[in-house]
Amino acid sequence: MTLALYGHPFASFVWKPLIALYERGISFTFKMVDPDHPENRARIAALSPTGQFPALTDGEREITQSNAVIEYLDLFHGNGMPMIPEDPPQALEARMMADVFDDYVHVQTQRIVGDALRKIEERDPRGVADAHAQIERCYAWLELRLQAREWAACGRFTIADCAAAPALFYGDWVHPIAERYPILAAYRARLLSRPSVARVVDEARPYRSFFPLGAPDRD
Repeated sequence: MTLALYGHPFASFVWKPLIALYERGISFTFKMVDPDHPENRARIAALSPTGQFPALTDGEREITQSNAVIEYLDLFHGNGMPMIPEDPPQALEARMMADVFDDYVHVQTQRIVGDALRKIEERDPRGVADAHAQIERCYAWLELRLQAREWAACGRFTIADCAAAPALFYGDWVHPIAERYPILAAYRARLLSRPSVARVVDEARPYRSFFPLGAPDRD
């Protein structure tokens, strides 16, 4: 087997390609990136411009960035429904929604978590407040956008939902989805009940002590 995904089970952006791999039944080797696997840490440093994961290798091919990995899998591996629809307008919608979850929930959540990992004198209260405000605005937008929808785009599970699952899972931990957003909360619950998503949640469960803000006693 030549297909290998480099990452860590608790890393939120790694969840996206993992979900796609599980959705489409693709066989692969998971390369754990942690202090116990220095060879994988060295490899990811070469694969990614910043040393961040995920990254995928397929023989001599090397792909970094979670969305690019998912698109590569669509093109070259698996027989299930592609995570990016073949119809161009639907593909555009799926990519757009993936970007919304990535940029306005996922990245903002990471800003908040990253700040908690800093020394007290290096923290950025204004940046954290701005990140919370960005997430809140996106929650309100999603509450309207997701009306009468089972999934985020195109009437089926796509790359948008691969992005939504980690974004809303961890996003709700740092900026809880308020009661005024019942549609969004129900969508998050549907995501967590999806077998591919439930699998990545369970695989990450042993590492919850890593969460600097204290993982909530739920999910």
